[in-house]
Amino acid sequence: MTSSDTHTLPPGRRPIFPTLLLCTLFLFISFPQESSAREAVTMFLGEVKVLEIDAIERVAIGNPAVASNSILPQGQLVLLADSVGATTMHLWLKDGQEKDFDIVVNEKKVFDDYEELVSLLSTFQGIKPIRIGDLTVIKGKIHKKDKSQFDRILKRYGDVLDLVTARDIQSEVSLLLKDIPNLTVREIGGYTVLSGEISKEFSPLIAIIEQKYQNIMNLTRVHAAVAGKMIYMKVKIMELSKSVTQKLGINWGNLMTGLTGPSLVFGVESSRNGGTLLNDNSTSSVLTKPGGTDLTTSRGYFGIATGVTSVINLSLQNGDGVILAEPQLSTRSGGKATFHAGGEYPIATTSSMGQVNVEYKKYGIMLNIEPLVDDRDNILAHIETEISNIDHGQNFGDYVGILTRNTSTDVSLKVGETLVMAGLVQNVAHNDFNKVKWLGDTPILGPLFRSQDFQNQLTELVIFVTPYVYDASSTVNSGKLTEAARIQKQFDEIVKGHELVD
Repeated sequence: MTSSDTHTLPPGRRPIFPTLLLCTLFLFISFPQESSAREAVTMFLGEVKVLEIDAIERVAIGNPAVASNSILPQGQLVLLADSVGATTMHLWLKDGQEKDFDIVVNEKKVFDDYEELVSLLSTFQGIKPIRIGDLTVIKGKIHKKDKSQFDRILKRYGDVLDLVTARDIQSEVSLLLKDIPNLTVREIGGYTVLSGEISKEFSPLIAIIEQKYQNIMNLTRVHAAVAGKMIYMKVKIMELSKSVTQKLGINWGNLMTGLTGPSLVFGVESSRNGGTLLNDNSTSSVLTKPGGTDLTTSRGYFGIATGVTSVINLSLQNGDGVILAEPQLSTRSGGKATFHAGGEYPIATTSSMGQVNVEYKKYGIMLNIEPLVDDRDNILAHIETEISNIDHGQNFGDYVGILTRNTSTDVSLKVGETLVMAGLVQNVAHNDFNKVKWLGDTPILGPLFRSQDFQNQLTELVIFVTPYVYDASSTVNSGKLTEAARIQKQFDEIVKGHELVD
């Protein structure tokens, strides 16, 4: 048996739910939804913008004074920004859809202004624009000559934060080059002009400035060699105790072992060549730094020093040094001075006809110097050295070989500075002393090879070259003339006191 509850409406009453459902459907049909979200169109005054919209039926603009429109046959809508302001635009399309737009007309471009500003500022070196929201931040340094033009450009744009500072390029360049004599730095027509006659040693510095800075006009002239000047070179060839050479900064034992090549290393004055003085405590470490020749291939050393005279004199007084020779060389600026310490080894050859010919080969130490001097008495010297030894490892019958090593370089010297050359003779050179009976009789090298200290490797050969510049009016020349006059007077007095015998 089943039971059910039945509810009946009173007479005259109708169901409510169907009625509400019908009302809702009616309202949904009667009021269409928006076809899409509102679109924004931003323009600047006077701009023409084309919108790609198909099949436009009708257009309505809220404020025609702000923007006007034109419909093209292809369905394109042309908008013209007539005045600064904001308005709305409603479109009816032929397919029944509708679209709404918000139009804003600015006095200038916003984002496009940033791109335009970046393009204009790209001609200035040293500044960088950054976009932060609607704000353009510009920072960096600019040449002071460009600052006024830079400021005029920024006046055309709003929302710009100027953090740019002006640089005085002329003052910077003048400060960097202040130690170059006869150099003038001026600002002319937007260019930093360098003029004057400078020494050749400063040319690399000028080249660096030209690479670093824009708008540098280099009108400098390099000193040519001065004709008429003579270079007088005092040469001392000495056997020095290795303890003395170590005081000069030459410590071979801590730097290398063996000898396989002729490469020579230059340690020079830091104020001009970036190295160090020989009598500086840091010289030995400088020799191992990049920029020099590999020290493992040589024991030869070239260096420039300014205070070695006292060391030499002290070594002579203490018996730590012996002067083997003290030649004096002279040559004109642009000429060549040659020095040879050694001898010539005879080599006999026999022709096919049985005729004996003798050819002499030089051995020993040969020094060639080709100096140039400018009007500031800077000496630029091309130096060639050659070291030749008897080589018994290359014997051919009764003949011995000659081992020759040579090198060449360019060095800058001031008047009175001393060029030091040490370690030019191999450790094994003294071993040949007993093998060639006449080797001990050769000039300069003979006494060196006969030295027991040299054979025991307690001393070494060191060559000092000190250049001086002189002309007719120089102190050196005047001193020589005075000395010649004194000798002449002394000779005349002797002659007057004695009768010459025919």
